[in-house]
Amino acid sequence: MYCVKCGAQVSDNWQVCPHCSAPLARNVSDTRQLDTGNRPIEVTPDMAVKGPSPWFYGVGISLIVVGFVLAIVLFVVGFVGNNPDERFIVPGVHELQFDETGKYTLYYEYQSSVDGIGYSTSKYLKGVVVNLQSKDGFGSVPLSNSSGDFSYQYGSRAGKSLFEFEIEQPGRYVLTTRYQDGTSVPEVVFAVGPSFDIVAFLLRSFGIGFGGFILGVLAIVWVFLKRRKARIQVMKTYPAAQIESSVSPSSRLAVTLLAAFAGTLGIHRFYLRKIGTGVLMLVTCGGLGVWALIDFVMAICGEMKDKDGLPITKW
Repeated sequence: MYCVKCGAQVSDNWQVCPHCSAPLARNVSDTRQLDTGNRPIEVTPDMAVKGPSPWFYGVGISLIVVGFVLAIVLFVVGFVGNNPDERFIVPGVHELQFDETGKYTLYYEYQSSVDGIGYSTSKYLKGVVVNLQSKDGFGSVPLSNSSGDFSYQYGSRAGKSLFEFEIEQPGRYVLTTRYQDGTSVPEVVFAVGPSFDIVAFLLRSFGIGFGGFILGVLAIVWVFLKRRKARIQVMKTYPAAQIESSVSPSSRLAVTLLAAFAGTLGIHRFYLRKIGTGVLMLVTCGGLGVWALIDFVMAICGEMKDKDGLPITKW
């Protein structure tokens, strides 16, 4: 037989557990309750569960959330960090300094500001000729049309890619821009910056998010299997009728659905008569969604408990 308090295996003829000093029932199959001298203790499945705490589900949820947040942050930081910072008015001649080799993109900003002057021009620019020449004797740099129509907009700036080129030698370069018809209007804003490989950033961000999701799911499954194994041991130790009387009459399906569709409002906790935590979830939007997600996973795995502390396992 097993001690209902600490789960240790003890002899059938012992009256007190040598590990925790709890009183023992001499015949568990015939006894529904254990008399402690003060009050009866009803045997419940959780009293002998030795698996990890159900709050370890939160570790898996945290991995999923952290991976998702890191993926978004990585993409946003990469996008903002690759926005062109050097702007100038065209047509005209402009000297540019490139300290690093690599691919660069020339952008046309149809909404921008330079030296406190705002510019708002047409999204389509035609008839402009661009030439890039090294000032340090490295020759001209070939320009090609942008391989993708990359557009951006943040704050008061909006633009799109026009040309791409590659700098093989750091140094000073002269960019010459003119209109084919020889006119000098309209004046527009050009910007230059490192090329933004959106596919690579998306793949990198997706990899981090997906990695966090997989690790989180594996952690959740591990906790579930460990606790399930512990429950099976309990069922082998105690009569089925005894365990059946120690579970909540609340519907596990109802709790799961409420947690899934109204978890941020705490409706599932109101259903379980946990008014205090229900109100707390309501005012915090389910702990900004994280608490609601943890409750949803625990509801699916049968780890939620009602107000009386009884596990909700019946579908």
